[in-house]
Amino acid sequence: MGDLTTRHDRVTRLYTRMSNWEMTQDPIFIPIEDGTEVVSRVHNLSDREPIHIDYGVMPAVACSDTYCGPGGSCATTKSGIEGCVCDSGYVARAITAPTVGNIGNRMTVACQLGSFNLLGSATDTLADPCDGFSCGTGGTCVPLNGTATCMCGGGYAAVNIGGTPSCSLAEDTYGPGQLLWPNWPPEVEGDDDDGDDDDGDDDDAGTGEGGNGSSFDGLNSRVDCGCVAAGGSAPDAHGLALVLLLGLGLTSRRRRP
Repeated sequence: MGDLTTRHDRVTRLYTRMSNWEMTQDPIFIPIEDGTEVVSRVHNLSDREPIHIDYGVMPAVACSDTYCGPGGSCATTKSGIEGCVCDSGYVARAITAPTVGNIGNRMTVACQLGSFNLLGSATDTLADPCDGFSCGTGGTCVPLNGTATCMCGGGYAAVNIGGTPSCSLAEDTYGPGQLLWPNWPPEVEGDDDDGDDDDGDDDDAGTGEGGNGSSFDGLNSRVDCGCVAAGGSAPDAHGLALVLLLGLGLTSRRRRP
């Protein structure tokens, strides 16, 4: 890094989450050719809907923060824990995922391609991770890459209990659109937080003067990318917070079909 900062005035940070079988190529940076238009580090979001946050209300949106990977769908379960229903050919592996807005990680599961065996012939020389391991009712343990994974039967979803996968009765399953928090926030009759004379929340900028809610300038919002100056300066909190929120809504709010 020290060498880079002596030759360049800016450093770009890239963050992504990929399954190992998706890593078919490595991204690299190359010098731009003369005459190539430089992409601006400021993005105008004026055509997007206003983003409103109420810090006093936690989103009651099932599966709004659980990404199971390309081979699975999030599901609520009888155990009260969100889990993953894996597609045919995929097995559930216990993982930890970063939490949003809090420090630390949370235990969850991801659906891993069952044929993606990194150990090859060495598998037969290692101890069986499924020896004495149970995936619970409706589940079958599958050894994969030296780890016990679970293949859950129909009507079951894999959950992470104490750092290990287990199968629990599934209730409702959700597609990737659930990561965008559909129907949130809920409409509340008489919700007026724009300070005018009517009972509607019809302010152009999406501001929230009338309660604990706040916004990021609504229609006039702009966002800074994650580029930092070599000297160490970084985007302000306004830009970083909005990047996080948009990332949650567009991707993956981290992460899940």
